Amino acid sequence: MKKISILLFCLFCFCFSASSDSAPVIPAPGGSVMPQGNDDIALKSEIINIHIYRNIYEVAVDYVFENHGSARDVVMGFPNEEGAETEGFKDFKAFDQGKQLKVEKKLSEKTDYYTKYFECFTVSFKKGQTKYIKNTYSNFYERDYDGNMRRLKYILSTGSLWKGKIEAVTVNLLLENVTPDEINQTSPYFKMPDGEGFKGIDISPASYEKTPHGYKMEFKNIEPDFDIVITMPPLLYNSVKASSVLKDASFDYSPENVFDGDPATAWVEGVKGAGIGQSLSIDITPYTAGGKISGYYVVDKIGIIGGYASSADIFHKNNRVKRLQVDYESRYVENGEPKNMRESKVFTLRDTMDMQYLKFPHPVKISSFTVTILDVYKGSRYDDTCIAELRLFTSDIGFVDF
Repeated sequence: MKKISILLFCLFCFCFSASSDSAPVIPAPGGSVMPQGNDDIALKSEIINIHIYRNIYEVAVDYVFENHGSARDVVMGFPNEEGAETEGFKDFKAFDQGKQLKVEKKLSEKTDYYTKYFECFTVSFKKGQTKYIKNTYSNFYERDYDGNMRRLKYILSTGSLWKGKIEAVTVNLLLENVTPDEINQTSPYFKMPDGEGFKGIDISPASYEKTPHGYKMEFKNIEPDFDIVITMPPLLYNSVKASSVLKDASFDYSPENVFDGDPATAWVEGVKGAGIGQSLSIDITPYTAGGKISGYYVVDKIGIIGGYASSADIFHKNNRVKRLQVDYESRYVENGEPKNMRESKVFTLRDTMDMQYLKFPHPVKISSFTVTILDVYKGSRYDDTCIAELRLFTSDIGFVDF
């Protein structure tokens, strides 16, 4: 087996979490462990499912191992970086043939692997036995010092510590409560080294394909000397606040529902009557320089489902938005001077469950905006007004320097 050297990979001056394939580990002095190659156990294949959410990501890895030697117990260690700059993941689990295994966190003996701990578990192999092992965990994204760019890294290189080559590796990047608009939007403030604005998701290596649910990578017969690195633009929606929320012990009507990509959930205003004058306030500012300088996105249009769209029955029983006002603000720095521009526009919606689009005469600069209910289509049963979804469509133009 080749020797592996996994370097601390810092790009754009910030660190990010590194998780990797389980590696064979052995005890070291002081109760710690260190990785070591295994020439009897082969990692035949693995499927890595990375579920992309707005604020966290979840990983499930399915391995197929094959024992080419005598019966033995093998201690496997999953690297978990934890230190001053990253918390590491807290909910690591390991399963052998579907049965959950005991996991112990062991301090990593100093090696070329940049990790502080290994999540260790023991797998018992019979002679010639094939085993199906599963690891799961979740983690926060690592970000730059402004909290903007989101990044995660999966170290594939540790898979080369097992016998021979890995016959097949599949990596699925699955977009969960993240809409394609959030992935593909352009960050006008964050600049790549070549001066261009950062747009969309960046996946390394670049040998991937789009799927209906995200992205997919496949590798055959490899002894991996590369890792999977995923960088995404800032969160398009930093915060959303409502002037009121309907309280219900059985249902969640919070304003965050308008950005979950699910028309079956909704924000429902909580005042008596039809909710005229109630509003949602959304901050989409791409903060920079520690939040001291703020910017804007150039928005082509805003998508909206102006009712509770879980079903046609529920949609018509509740009030739907008929007219609304959009007040938007752009905050930026021009020639060293802070600028603050505010504008307002009124739109009329059709009474439909389909997404409708609030189109501006030309792309507008938006740092934050408020949607206010002016009039409604009355519900047949409830006097509550609902908004199921809001979506922003950003433009490629209008990059801003600071």
